[in-house]
Amino acid sequence: PYTQAWFNIPGWLRNALIIVLGIGFPIALFLAWRYERSPDGFVRSSSDKSWQNPLKASQRKPLTGNIIMGSLAIVILILIIIPAYKNTTDVTETIPAISLQEKSIAVLPFTNMSNDPNQEYFSDGMMEEILNHLFKIGDINVTSRTSVMRYKGTTKPIPEIAKELGVSTILEGSVRKSGNRVRITVQLIDGITDKHLWAETYDKQLNDVFAIQSEVAQTIANALQAEVKPEVLQRIESQPTENTSAYNLYLEARNLNLYDEEENIKAINMFHEVIRMDPNFSYPYVELGLRLQTGATLFATDGGMDPARAWIISKPYFEKALLLDPDNPQAHLRMAWSILWFEWDFEGAETEYKKTKKIYPNYSWTDFLIATGQFEEAVQGAERSMEIDPSSALSWAGIITAQYFSGQHQEVLNTIQKALDDPVQFYSLFTLSESSRVYLYLEKYEEALEIVRNIKNKSPDIKSPRLDAIEAISEFKLGNQKETDKILEKLMVKSQENAGGSPSFYLAMVYSVMGEIELAFKWLEKSYQDHEVEMYWLKVEPPFESLRSDIRYQEMLDKVGFPN
Repeated sequence: PYTQAWFNIPGWLRNALIIVLGIGFPIALFLAWRYERSPDGFVRSSSDKSWQNPLKASQRKPLTGNIIMGSLAIVILILIIIPAYKNTTDVTETIPAISLQEKSIAVLPFTNMSNDPNQEYFSDGMMEEILNHLFKIGDINVTSRTSVMRYKGTTKPIPEIAKELGVSTILEGSVRKSGNRVRITVQLIDGITDKHLWAETYDKQLNDVFAIQSEVAQTIANALQAEVKPEVLQRIESQPTENTSAYNLYLEARNLNLYDEEENIKAINMFHEVIRMDPNFSYPYVELGLRLQTGATLFATDGGMDPARAWIISKPYFEKALLLDPDNPQAHLRMAWSILWFEWDFEGAETEYKKTKKIYPNYSWTDFLIATGQFEEAVQGAERSMEIDPSSALSWAGIITAQYFSGQHQEVLNTIQKALDDPVQFYSLFTLSESSRVYLYLEKYEEALEIVRNIKNKSPDIKSPRLDAIEAISEFKLGNQKETDKILEKLMVKSQENAGGSPSFYLAMVYSVMGEIELAFKWLEKSYQDHEVEMYWLKVEPPFESLRSDIRYQEMLDKVGFPN
């Protein structure tokens, strides 16, 4: 309890106590040796008036006893001060022990207490940075940002939120930013009893925000009895930039919508400005790389982007981020995805994946594991993700595909139904997309078609060749050849514009199901030449079953570079 209490008190008091022990205590010993209190006041121990005077045996007292008593007095004083300390700026409560089975937390969106509503990005940024620190502590199950953002501004009781997110503790907070001053208040709350476990208010300069983020993460780890390894502590305590203006602009840019073309362009320009302000700040390079790829992968907007061009312009930013900070987890994560998507380099992607896992121990890359045929490992990782973050769309999408590919067909039907019954997942693009995909594999064409139409009605601006292919195959299997032909024509037009979203790959898929083998290989070759992202799925996609006995299929797998 004293170790816990020691780290709960402010740094200034800890420093003062260290000075007392390290400097004041030796001085006190010296003075106790040289001087003493006598009936005539303080005198030298060597004086004839000293009570220690060997010539006055009746007054002699053991010097060691004085020193021991003095030492005990100082130690007792410190032991009283440390656990008894309470922050004078706010309520700081002693943190009760939490059982080792309950190392789970959700960090709710912080409330913006500033007079300016445009400061919302800053409060969101503070929440996310603390969240990222907690992700690095593998001993804690942390709910993702996407799962908690739906509680922004909520009035739901904490126990209800904790139950929905499957966590034992909740961190909530507020941020007030004014000029170069920032006031951050955080509270750690028991998710079952709604009892406040710990609370703190930080009233600091803006350049102290990194220290605040680190201290909050460490205090939470202490409360949850989580082990923080030395290398993890070093990452948590590192300061990404000394330029607070650059950091502030970075948070503002990151808050802009990735899938809104106008906002995305604005964010790209802002990240360039952040880099100009601090060229050694690694975070904006990662964000730039990500945003420059928009429209080249699974979901594309009307414009889209060729994958080859997307990789050429984005790769240098990920490389620069890793050069500046080899332990940047987001840089390793984005690099892993990109190497798989744009280079089809399975070995290189796995290397980056393992580096990501070292920093984010609880992260599991279900797509990669499935695409490379590691189905059982994919299920284990997906189940772990669901356990940690049961409200995340990525967790649901991962478990749905993993269950199907591992042969758990009845289980996956139950999972899809649970997802469709969930009011949150029913509106999730990723969850619905993977549900329609698996329905197609299981030959439930009406169900697959219904979900695709639902997605397109809710998100008309999102263009996805994968959804088009699911719709075309379902219509074909239901006997609606005319509808299939319309979708094929639309995909052909898209493939002539650019390769964003992999239209040629999905044309090949539709023709494979229709038994048009030559057309299927024709479009697969174009997909290969255009370096379409979705080619990394070729080896395991069930709709390509009709091609697998053809020697050209294995030749294509070899050209792409699939591991044996």
